Amino acid sequence: DCIVSVARADASELGVAASPVENCERRVGPGGDRSPTDGPQSTSSRALVVLDRLTPRTFSFARGDVVYLRSPSDQDRWVTRRLVALEGDWVTRRDDDDVTKVPKGHCWIEPEGADAVEDGECRAVPLALLDARVTHVLWPPSV
Repeated sequence: DCIVSVARADASELGVAASPVENCERRVGPGGDRSPTDGPQSTSSRALVVLDRLTPRTFSFARGDVVYLRSPSDQDRWVTRRLVALEGDWVTRRDDDDVTKVPKGHCWIEPEGADAVEDGECRAVPLALLDARVTHVLWPPSV
């Protein structure tokens, strides 16, 4: 197993190389191949990111990390999201100001940007869905 790899991510809101990326969509194809989704996005809206695959093995995620995970709603889709809280933390939902405790074995994820929030996007997900931590943006270079 490799501990570092490169993946494609949605760069629609990527302003600089150090900015977090989001909505990385990849589908599992025949033989487990993770090929990019064929969708409306053009290749110019994609970014290349470096993934740290050692972090999930040691469970050394930190609040604020950008993580690469299987979508909780569609297990064939890969996404990147901001990790906001870890198990035992209390979080306030964006939509209704309810305070929720993150259950054991879970973390709280949110997409980047207020306009990116969709129904059910901000939620607790099992740590087992987290595949890697995004460490760097390789492409596009920062301006």
